Amino acid sequence: MEYKLNGSDIVVSLQEVHIDTVVGESAKMDVVKAVNYIQSGKAEIEAGVTEVLNQVDDHVADKTAEFDLNASNKTGDFNTNASNKTTDFNDNYTAKKALIDAEVGVAQTAATNASNSANLSKQWAIGDPTEPSEGSAKYWATQSAIAASYVAYGTSDTAGNVAEKEVLIPEITELKTGQILYIKPSASATVADLTIKLNNFTAYPIRYNNSAITTSTDDLVWNQNYVSQFVFDGTYWQFAGRGYDKDTTYTQNILFDRGNFVSGSGTYAISRYSLCLQKPDMTWEKVTNTEDDYSLATDKTVNTHGFLLNGEMLYYSNTAVLANGAASSANTMYRQNSGFDIRYSMNTTGTGYTAGDYIYLVGAIGVDGLFYLDSTQWWTNTLPSTNDGKIYVKIGKYVSGVTITLELEHPAYYHDGTKIRVYGGGGGGGAVDSVNGQTGTVVLTASDVGALATSDVTEYTAAEVETLWGSI
Repeated sequence: MEYKLNGSDIVVSLQEVHIDTVVGESAKMDVVKAVNYIQSGKAEIEAGVTEVLNQVDDHVADKTAEFDLNASNKTGDFNTNASNKTTDFNDNYTAKKALIDAEVGVAQTAATNASNSANLSKQWAIGDPTEPSEGSAKYWATQSAIAASYVAYGTSDTAGNVAEKEVLIPEITELKTGQILYIKPSASATVADLTIKLNNFTAYPIRYNNSAITTSTDDLVWNQNYVSQFVFDGTYWQFAGRGYDKDTTYTQNILFDRGNFVSGSGTYAISRYSLCLQKPDMTWEKVTNTEDDYSLATDKTVNTHGFLLNGEMLYYSNTAVLANGAASSANTMYRQNSGFDIRYSMNTTGTGYTAGDYIYLVGAIGVDGLFYLDSTQWWTNTLPSTNDGKIYVKIGKYVSGVTITLELEHPAYYHDGTKIRVYGGGGGGGAVDSVNGQTGTVVLTASDVGALATSDVTEYTAAEVETLWGSI
């Protein structure tokens, strides 16, 4: 008898048992008991197998359900991700397409404009039956193109001591009148009669203020590493400016533009190039009494008339001598001047002066309140170091040689015994700065007043007071 497990079934085969020898009834019973026991065990085994199979089925079912659930969840996640990715792709695609469409539109517009411009240029090149009207886009485009063809920039490496300055600008194939060059030289010029040789064209002279270049103007027009402008007029390269100003001091001359001024009615006429002071009657006289000063520097004597201390100080620039009471020509009198000859108004040639020194008129305040020039030395280039009782009125600065300037303002100075001060005027009784060299309290008497009184009096009419004090 044997047992076999066949799938879910247990097969029990009982082979026939032959008992050849009868051993007795008890032995037979033992065999029967054994068979029953085996059959009972078979039933238990079958029940156990069935239970195991059931448990396997349950476990398989549970795992199948879990797998199906996981598979469903994974499928859902995949579908969700796929949907999101699809949405992102669609959004990105839409945005990118919009950008590409916009760029394509710009490119198409540019291409269209370029094509139109090319066609228009071609039309202008072959001749447009309609001439461009002044102010139109076509007109200005044409003018700009013409102007651009006349302007060029170049450099020059010619040595400073060589007059012919070479400039190479291959773009210029024809030298036309009106050609403008901006040139930056590597070395300053040190010789006169400069020329510019552009490419292989003829070398033409440079002109500064329409004059040939000298050793005084060479480095003004041709200076190392500074760009200068030149314009070709058909004969010369005219210097037209540069990007800096080299060692130039600008001055300003200011005309006394109050109509024609009048020479004083006294004995002093106004002669050429003289310095003139204003009188109380609103006329002007020169500072000397010589009829015709010219350029002599030793023979002049001072004008002894009284002048307004703060009146106009003017320079007469004409050569014609003005008779007494005569009116001047227009534009001949200056309130400020960059330089005039000192010899026409003082007995000096400027010897011993230093450039930049101030030049002063020297005098004193009279009892009538007017300014009187010193009789022997009515000019100076120094202020006093002690109280000398004199007033110093600034004219201007010494330049060089015999030249001084006339400045616009003419402050008056004096020394008070301690230091130089600006004179503020004074006069009459009481404390004053100075009167004819006197300081402190000055009392005016009949002799001081002169023709205004015949005896010592202390009362004056309004007219007498006005005449006495003048403009103070």
